[in-house]
Amino acid sequence: MKSSLIIFGIDVLAFKERGKKTSRVYSLVIMSTDHLEKHTKITKRQLLKKIQDIKPDYIAIDNIFELAPNAQGIIRLLELIPPTSLLVQVTGNPRTGMEKLSHLITKHNLRKDLSFSYNSQKLSAIEAAEVAAKLCVKQVGHIVEAFEEEIKIGITRKKSPGKGGWSAPRFERVSRVAVQQAAKEVESVLKEKNLKWDIFKYPQKRVYLIQLENELIASIQMKTKQLNTDLVKVIVQRVTRATLDFKPLDVAMAPSVKSLKNIILGLDPGTTTGIAILDCNRGNVLYLGSKRECGISEIIRISTRYGKVSCVAADVIPAPAMVERVAKITGGKLLTPSVLATVSQKRSYLQDYSDLTVNYSHLNSHERDALFGALKGYNLLKSQFQKVKRVIEETHPSLISHLSEIQRLVLAGYSISNAISLIHGREDSFVTEIKETDFKHLITSLKNENIQWQTKFEIMSEEMDKLDQEVKYWRNQSRDQSWKIKRLSTSLEKTKVRNSRQTRKKVTDVVEREVGQIKEENKLFRQTIRKNKLEIKQLKEIKNFWVQGHEFPLKPLKSFSDSSIRDTNTNYGLHEGDIVLVLDPSGGGAQTAFKLIDFGIRGVIIPEESPKFSDQALLVFNENCVPCLELPLSEYANRDRTSIDPPLEIWVYNELYLTDISVKEEIRKQELQLQEKLRRKRMSLLIKKKVALRNTRVDEFSFENILNDFKEEYIAMYQFPDSILYQESFSEEE
Repeated sequence: MKSSLIIFGIDVLAFKERGKKTSRVYSLVIMSTDHLEKHTKITKRQLLKKIQDIKPDYIAIDNIFELAPNAQGIIRLLELIPPTSLLVQVTGNPRTGMEKLSHLITKHNLRKDLSFSYNSQKLSAIEAAEVAAKLCVKQVGHIVEAFEEEIKIGITRKKSPGKGGWSAPRFERVSRVAVQQAAKEVESVLKEKNLKWDIFKYPQKRVYLIQLENELIASIQMKTKQLNTDLVKVIVQRVTRATLDFKPLDVAMAPSVKSLKNIILGLDPGTTTGIAILDCNRGNVLYLGSKRECGISEIIRISTRYGKVSCVAADVIPAPAMVERVAKITGGKLLTPSVLATVSQKRSYLQDYSDLTVNYSHLNSHERDALFGALKGYNLLKSQFQKVKRVIEETHPSLISHLSEIQRLVLAGYSISNAISLIHGREDSFVTEIKETDFKHLITSLKNENIQWQTKFEIMSEEMDKLDQEVKYWRNQSRDQSWKIKRLSTSLEKTKVRNSRQTRKKVTDVVEREVGQIKEENKLFRQTIRKNKLEIKQLKEIKNFWVQGHEFPLKPLKSFSDSSIRDTNTNYGLHEGDIVLVLDPSGGGAQTAFKLIDFGIRGVIIPEESPKFSDQALLVFNENCVPCLELPLSEYANRDRTSIDPPLEIWVYNELYLTDISVKEEIRKQELQLQEKLRRKRMSLLIKKKVALRNTRVDEFSFENILNDFKEEYIAMYQFPDSILYQESFSEEE
């Protein structure tokens, strides 16, 4: 490890050492070549601030879950620290086993390097932080990896057009052009950095996956985020792994590749990428699936779970660029079919495959194409793999453990004999090195291994004790709960037997009552719906007749009464200028006529064969200039359509009452006649009053005042022009 590195050692304080603080408090040791700085108490916010300011190379801790309670919290924490700062857990990998700090101090001889004297006592937080930093210097521990070595750049529109109006298509076009322009600028930034990328295109979206080192992430994020506008949003984020991975800090501790078996990787790239992984020796399907917006890092991470990629196969020719890049990165041989296959040929080819673990009817098109390419590649190399295995079993059985490595050498271009001799020579040199090794070194390594196993045994013993205590506790709890359940079940059975009949009867009565209420409400609802449908039908027919222009509908009153007026107003609405048909005029008087006149109706029509209005009602209509017509009543189908001047009459059509448009003209004529008659009547009364005043002996001043009073009264009441009244009633010639 380089001597110029900056390392942070961290450990959490115990609860009793935190003082008044309830949140977690940490101890921090900052270590470099010639500097050692200690912070006994520091909050998490202050810790993150120091990490962002100093940007250390490694952050060492004995347990990463002291920083966050779960994996998601660790991922959020790693998003806040610089990409170049690596989080190291010095106690080991949780999946393979962890060691205590006290054992690691003894194992790596750290006592002389510590700034405090250690005599196997319990370490404080600041001492544990220093030990973690010293272990990191000696390359002890595992790097916690939560992100892939790639970033995702998403380019989307900021606003959605929604339902919109006439401008919605234009806004959509402008947004699409803005996304395309931002995508071009992002590609220019990536070209400046000489980076390769995978792109996934959508109508209103672009997604880029770029493989790059941690040092370049910050600069790419800064440049691409400057492309945000009012129309386009650019999101830059690191690609998160499905689980936390622990990578050995010392490269020599990494597992050897020779033990990995060979696999064939079939790919169908696109917006949704199909992935198929086969075993090179048997042709078994190890993995088959599809992922949306899947980058090269994700493909490699999935494939390395099952072995070493020896071949990368595609179902088309030429192979897509993404398939070629995966083959170049993994070192696998690129395989493509000689002839393009149709969909039906692919299906029949897969049906002939003998692996019963795959249900071919449930495969989507991406998985089908990826599996087809992998199977074609396997059948192409099957005989070669079997030949290598047969030669090794017959000639060199001791090298059977290196079968995968020899097969990879044969695929790389070596002959079988050259590949075997290469591996055999390497094994002989390894044995010679072991013979010449100092036995003291072997004894030391065995002692260290023994200490490691003792540490694991102690950890497992402690865990076993804890589990035994938990088992005892839960057994006691289970016994208590079983007694409670037994007692409560007995009581419940008795209660059920006692209350079952009464409860059933009560429930039945309530249900029957509610069902009866629901039936009554349903009946009322149906009647209301039927009535509303009939009214809607009538109103539509009225509208149709009104639009035609030759006939117009009349608003009928079944009888000349207050209730009938109220019903007609509710159903049809009485407005100013309406013409009303009164089917039965008998019964009402002056008060009923006044109520009808208050709506501002223009005229009243009654059938000829019906009774007549009362004298009081007829007088009120005449005084208020509301004409009353008597017209014959007949069916709408029997009306006279041939006559140029048809007679005035009322027609009945599906409970609707219609009349000809000429009735309005007749009502207008009669209205003018009533107004003229009323005017003359009022004038005659006024003249009589004037003559009576002249015959009385009053002075001229009083006479003129009385005439002016009469004049103002009749002008206000009947609204006749001043000039007419004065000329016809108050002229000096009369």
